[in-house]
Formats: sequence, structure tokens, C-alpha cells
Amino acid sequence: MPKPPSQRSRKAALRHVLDRGRLVPAPRARVLLKSGFDIIGDAVRPTLGPAGRTVLVERLNRTESPEVMDDGATLARRIIELPLYRNAGGMLMRHVAWRVLDQVGDGTATAAVIAQALLHETTRSIASGANPAILRNGIERGLVEALEALETQVLPMDGFEHVRQIALAAGHDEEVADLIGEIHREHGRDIVICTQEWLARELSYEVADGCKWNSGFAHSDFITDAARNLAWSEKPYLLFTNVFVETAEQIVPIMQQVVAIGGREFVLIAPKISDTALATLLVNNRNGTLHSLGIIAPGAGAHRVGVIQDLAAKTGGRFLSADAGDRVEFATVDDLGECDLVWASRDFFSVIGGIGDPADIERQVQAIRAELDTEDAPYNREELRKRLGHLTGGVAILNVGAATKTEMVERRARADRAIKAVEAARAEGVVPGGGVALAALAKMLRANDPSTTLDERLGRLALASALEEPLRAIAENAGANSAEVLTTVSRDGGHLGYDAVRHEFVDVREAGILDPVNIVRVAVRSAVSAAVMLMLTEVLVIPKYRYLHANAKP
Repeated sequence: MPKPPSQRSRKAALRHVLDRGRLVPAPRARVLLKSGFDIIGDAVRPTLGPAGRTVLVERLNRTESPEVMDDGATLARRIIELPLYRNAGGMLMRHVAWRVLDQVGDGTATAAVIAQALLHETTRSIASGANPAILRNGIERGLVEALEALETQVLPMDGFEHVRQIALAAGHDEEVADLIGEIHREHGRDIVICTQEWLARELSYEVADGCKWNSGFAHSDFITDAARNLAWSEKPYLLFTNVFVETAEQIVPIMQQVVAIGGREFVLIAPKISDTALATLLVNNRNGTLHSLGIIAPGAGAHRVGVIQDLAAKTGGRFLSADAGDRVEFATVDDLGECDLVWASRDFFSVIGGIGDPADIERQVQAIRAELDTEDAPYNREELRKRLGHLTGGVAILNVGAATKTEMVERRARADRAIKAVEAARAEGVVPGGGVALAALAKMLRANDPSTTLDERLGRLALASALEEPLRAIAENAGANSAEVLTTVSRDGGHLGYDAVRHEFVDVREAGILDPVNIVRVAVRSAVSAAVMLMLTEVLVIPKYRYLHANAKP
């Protein structure tokens, strides 16, 4: 009797999977994934907190000195591959750490510790017979409540001493933290800081006119600084438009004019740049004719036009408007702006040292202030305030020096983490640091429990226990009794925390032990997402080419 189509299709799909790789079913798959997850989690955990330890990483060239690092994300990135059947779990933890670093610049060790603890707790519950799907429901409902409760703990970043404390907590470099605090004190809260390496051994900074916008390069092939995934353009001519650039013919004429006047750099900022136009820009880069950079215009909707007008005013250019009937192919050199430097990442770009007429910039500032006086919608007011900050702020170039090239690279990475943490705190505020805010969330989850089933309650308790883990790790790394520290902090339920440097309990607000709220939020959300993903995984498939050459068994 012939088999039904559904059964034949299932067998064909299974045969297809087996032809491509080796299949490891549950429960063995879950054990192997957790093992890989724990390998990287255990490596990152000692770096958490102000008294965190360092990790020594041997280089590929064994004659070079090993790297000494205290950054969880960079450490995870150095681990390229784990043993065959444990690699998938390890690479997921690696991805979590790097994603947190990419989004907010800090919190990678916190995310790793929470994710590892949550997976450990849920694995025990599943082994005792709990339903993974219902556990997930309890965890996800608890996460929503925890993130809502986190917002109630937010405090504004108050004073420049808080700037220094946050920079020190993120970068673990007192000299860098002191300089970042000084920059904010001297040049205001709207200052944007970026770093560069230089040959001297000490630190210094210089301030240029400019600011940073929330948008990035149009294609990764524009990257010129592969180590930091940045694209740079020095002394460029800039074209600003809200016209969609869809063909090469639109931009070739203006690029030819730039070459004719001796220009070597060209930056196009537009809301959409087609693949054809991008190819034209990239071909010029490869040929060395005119180094070009395409950037997606920042802003959305009606605010995008205003943001592009701000950029044009900062650099002395003219905004080519689709509503006014302007066409990119008819642009001339007189329409272009100029500046000292443009850098762009995947999510941000900055224009530094624009040559715009101060009178034009002031007119733009006054126009924005006039709109603020009549605008009632909170979202529109916030967007207008951002534009005002971009026009009135500046950019500080932090020159990072050290005795050796290796130390310089490592110190610059610490400075970048510190700067991102300060920006995060400035944007959304801070919460009690040192694991105190997370411990308070755990206490709330245990006290307010609307769970309808036992498995949901187990999921909620697993999340609560995981949120306490960063405080435990900070205490352990400082050589303290983690159980005693956790009990004391949880009993207080306020702002009492453990100072891992002075080895005493303090009011974390008065001591300046604070964390940017969006770093905490991103770390918790990323950690829970990764742990739940592994918790629900039943089957592991190893690519065929790997297990054929590894000669390994699960």
C-alpha cells in the first residue's frame, strides 16, 4: 500500500537533512548545546565588575605576546571555533555578546552571565519534567514585567561626576574616564566624542565643529577601517538630497565636476541609493579616481527633510529637494558642502568641521526653536530637540596613545566602550548599578506572581534567579561571599549595593555606581532571547563536511 504524501514528504525532508549533515536528537543535543554555551560563558564571567579578572588570549602567531583583555565581547570574538559538537552553542553565546556590544557598547558580560544562568535553571526544570513551551511563557511574561519595572528605577544622569563614573565602569581606565568627564564639563552634554590612535604615549583631545546622526553607510564595501567597521572620508565634497538616487547617470556628472576641480573625496547623502548607483561609487573607489562614500539620509518622514537641511547648513551646501523639482543630475559644484572629515558606521555617521556660514546655521537654529514653540506632539518635539542639539553641539577627537601598538589598540577599544556607555546614559538615563537594579527586578518577580500553572511559575523563578546572577558574579570576582552579598542587597530593596572596589556596602546613587538603562535593557533582552532559543532546541545538525574531517562522536 503506497504511503500518504505527507509521510513521503517528511521522510524526504529527513533524508535531505541526513545527506547534508549528522543529526543529534534530544536529549543529547540539549546537553551538547549547553556545554558550548557554558564554555564561552565561563570564559566571560570572570571579567564582570570593577574587580573583574582578565583573560589571556594566545595569538595565532605564537611568537607574539598574548592579548590581555577584560572585555567579554572581544574575548568571545577571539574564540573562533569550539570542539565539533559544542561549537553551535558556543557561537550562539558569542553572537549574543557581540550583538550587545554592537548595539550599546557595554553590558556584554552581564548578558552572558544572565543567559548562562537562565539556561542552567530551565535545563534543570526540563529534566524534572517541565514543559519547555510553558516555561517560555512564564519567562516571556516575566520579562515584560521586569522591563516595565526597570523603567521605574530610571534616574537622570546628574552632573559630570556621573559621566566619569559611567565611563570608568565601562572602560576600566581612570585616565580615559577623567578626560571624558573633562570634555563634557568644558563643552557641554551635547558634545560627541570619537577616538583615534596617535603616536604619543599620553591622552589628549581636540574639539571640532560637528555632530553624529543615526544612520550609516549604504553598503559595507565602503568600509576603510576594517578593525572597527568604519568608513572614513577626509576633506570631502558632500551632496545632500531627498531625491531617490536610482541610476548612475544621476551622479556621474557631479562626480566628474568634483574630479575636474581637483577633489579627491565625494560623499553622497540620500534617502535611497540603488545598487546601480552604489556600484558606480564603489568602482571609483577601486579605481582610485574619486574616493566616494554613500550614506543613507537620517530621519524619517517629514523630519528627514529638516535633518538634511541641517546638514547642508553645517557644511555650506544646498539641499536638493524633490518637492522643489531639483534633480541630482543637474547639480553643480556650488551645490556641494565641504567639511574636514566624515566617518560612518553601519548605524551612525558624523560630519566634522563643516564650513557652513554661521549666519545660515543660526537661521536654521531659530527656525527649529520657532517650531518647538508651537509643536505639541511629544514625538515631534523630541525630534526637533535632537536637531537642535546636532546643530549646536560639537565633536571632540580623543587621541589615544600608549607605549606599544598592542596596548594602543586595546586602550582605544576601552575608550570606545566608555564613550558609548556615556552616550547611552545621556540618552535615556541611568539605573542603580552593580547588579542592584537587576536584583530588585528579581525580588519583584518573586513577590508578584500571577502564574496560572506550575511550569509558568518555574519559568518566572528561573528568570528571577538569572537576574540575580550578575550581582553574584561581581561579588565572587571581588573575593566576597556572593550569598551574603545577595541576601543583604535583596533585603534592603532600595539602593544599597556592594562596592567591589572598597569591599563595603554603599548607597549606589551616592557612590556613583550607575548603569545606563538601555545597556541593562538590551543585555537582559538579548540574554533571555538566546537562552530561550537553546531551551526550545531539540535537534542539532552538524554539517557533513565538518564531521567527516573531525572524526568525532557526540
